[in-house]
Amino acid sequence: GALATELYFEGLDIPEGARLFVHSDDRSVVHGAFTSYNNHPSGLFATAQIAGDAQVIEYFEPVQARGLGRFNVSSVGHAYRFMGGAKADACEVDMVCTPESIGWGPEGDGVVRISVVLGGGGLAWCSGSLVNNTALDCKPYILTAFHCGESSTDANFSLYKFYFRYQRSGCGTGTALANKVMTGCTRRADSNCGGGDNGSDFLLVEANNNVPANFFPYFNGWDASGTGSGSGVGIHHPDGDEKKISTYTSSLASATWMNAGGAHWRVFWTATT
Repeated sequence: GALATELYFEGLDIPEGARLFVHSDDRSVVHGAFTSYNNHPSGLFATAQIAGDAQVIEYFEPVQARGLGRFNVSSVGHAYRFMGGAKADACEVDMVCTPESIGWGPEGDGVVRISVVLGGGGLAWCSGSLVNNTALDCKPYILTAFHCGESSTDANFSLYKFYFRYQRSGCGTGTALANKVMTGCTRRADSNCGGGDNGSDFLLVEANNNVPANFFPYFNGWDASGTGSGSGVGIHHPDGDEKKISTYTSSLASATWMNAGGAHWRVFWTATT
């Protein structure tokens, strides 16, 4: 009766030449091939959601690697709500809608949907963005909110999933494909601010692997001047929904949240077409 399932692996060790796939019963959805590229010293790995209450694991091992592969399905994620149907508010429109998205396509490609694993094994959705760094070396840093991963352990971070280009093919129509997913990251820095109550609520992680070119990665920039922009957009995945974009046309204002004085920007959204 699950609306969707996702798999969590321990002890994953795929030898050179071997391939691992997961697919729906009818093979209409296939994720993989996962290869030795997906190995990590922790042995932890996770695959994206597949609609329905069943999945098939298919593993191929060539003769030269016979008996060398190892993996264990340690747990299964069970989606029981929030599958399909609009979860975004009216001010958040699909990333391909025009005129809202005109000129923001590359920046949108840098925004990712994050499947977060919480301490104790809970799951949640958050948004994040690939961010550039001063070395300009495309290191896979992803910026998100500290309250998303405040309770996550190192093992939990190894099971985070990053969905790239998860957006509808049309404006209010079409489906979003979950076929560009990366698994695993390491915490690099955070605001340690009680989930945003006492600070800027940031969490910086580094993905375990470089982003494949066919994911169309775009490393968004940042501004440390302290001056709010006069106009712009917000791009994210509200409640794990397909990628949305919202517009503002008035200057951002420095704001206080809880006990965090001047640590946030307040945005006044503008009605658009």
